Amino acid sequence: MTHNEKRVEWYREGIYNLLSGAVFGAFSILVGHPTDTIKTKMQAQKEYVSGFSMVGTMQDTWRKYGVRGFYRGALPPFFGALLTRSSQFSVFEGIFTYFDKTDSMKKEVPFTFGLQPRVILGGAAAGITRSFIESPFEYIKVRRQIGLPWNLRDSYKGFPSLVLRNIGMLGTFFCLVDIMRRRTGLYNSLPGQFFVGGACATLGWLTIWPIENLKNQIQAGTNGENLSWATRFKMMRERGGIRGLYRGILPGSICVFTRNGAAFTALTIMNKTVVKYIRGVSDK
Repeated sequence: MTHNEKRVEWYREGIYNLLSGAVFGAFSILVGHPTDTIKTKMQAQKEYVSGFSMVGTMQDTWRKYGVRGFYRGALPPFFGALLTRSSQFSVFEGIFTYFDKTDSMKKEVPFTFGLQPRVILGGAAAGITRSFIESPFEYIKVRRQIGLPWNLRDSYKGFPSLVLRNIGMLGTFFCLVDIMRRRTGLYNSLPGQFFVGGACATLGWLTIWPIENLKNQIQAGTNGENLSWATRFKMMRERGGIRGLYRGILPGSICVFTRNGAAFTALTIMNKTVVKYIRGVSDK
């Protein structure tokens, strides 16, 4: 679904998208980690003070650490992104292609602009798969971004919120990409591909932003270790109202749009060139 190339068997489609997804993951970290660092710092701070606005946090990071500060903690998510993005696209494309001849899974869901059940199922499965792989890398990244030590035994700290985040985010992303693919001509140009990847990913993140905020606070140990989700959401609202739930949304949106736009463009190029070449060789 993330490409318009001729499809092969579902398991081969999944294998080919391991390569494309790895390229997507590499680009997403290289382009987006600096603004992701700012977003995480803003979300993980205990107090809502003006000095930790987007600009204030950027200035503080630059003053203390220089350029290296913006890429602090980048190594774990870089290698993690190679695995998580490759797995998410592999699982999604495998499921999407597996049900290609199943009428019930291709029947359009009413009032969804033509979405099919296999798209929704694929997005949910991709989110669950990604969560199991991503949790240790995400935990280490968050701890390093805010300068705290990490412990391997806490690798799945905040896992329930991570699963919920990824299902909502990837479900929205893949559904919107499918709609864009079928109903627009944006796939036909590089700027269009950049826009599809950036816009669909940003809208996906906006739907789950309070959960991302919650996950980062749990992994960072902000406000204590054993608070319930309800208590944490209440504290975020009390401290900042709606802004508290959507804290870090500006740098986060910039990060998500640019990194996913660039990564999605690289993904489509990969599918149209290298993956297409591999298919041509393997099908002879």
